[in-house]
Amino acid sequence: PNKIKIFGWWACNDILPTKCNLVRRKIINDDKCHICSRDVESVTHALWGCAVVQDVWARSILKLQKGVSAFSDFMQLMEHLVAWLSTDEMELFWVQCWLVWNYRNFVLYGG
Repeated sequence: PNKIKIFGWWACNDILPTKCNLVRRKIINDDKCHICSRDVESVTHALWGCAVVQDVWARSILKLQKGVSAFSDFMQLMEHLVAWLSTDEMELFWVQCWLVWNYRNFVLYGG
């Protein structure tokens, strides 16, 4: 769906409203992840690296269960996954990313 394509474009261009981006735009002062409180909430952390999100990927398709977790930015992760996953698996990855982002926002801001 278009909403997932747009979401993917935002994620790849690092324009999702993560805490890291909100601090950079001087909207908030704290960039730590509300969920794990360990790292800066970047796009990569929110969708791939957070301990809670790792549970999602651990129960996902087999290739993602064995995926490498250390990437400096989201585009580096995408380059790795595009070379490694089939088209159907990439579509599943994007749907899961969108669900993770929306559920994360619901938990943090929607009650």
